[in-house]
Amino acid sequence: MRAFEMCRCLSAVIRAVLITDWLLMSVRGDGADSEEQLEIKYVLIGCGIGLFLVVGFILMKVCIIRKQVSETEKRHQSAPSRLSQSERPVTRVSSDLQC
Repeated sequence: MRAFEMCRCLSAVIRAVLITDWLLMSVRGDGADSEEQLEIKYVLIGCGIGLFLVVGFILMKVCIIRKQVSETEKRHQSAPSRLSQSERPVTRVSSDLQC
């Protein structure tokens, strides 16, 4: 990335953070404290849903990897071996490398 493009990207990130902060800022006109207490049940519900999604995603990825590994093993086992175990593969050497 060029310095100009990186500067543009950084300024966009800073701008997005500042706009988000401005939108989420709560201001009350009666002078009361604008900080509200979090309700613990909603925090627990959100954490539970988040954990459920994370565990589901990880399990899905593990299943996909296991499926790919088993398919690869089946492909290697079903392919007939042309060489016996006593034979060694012959490597070809190009004519310009031969002595």
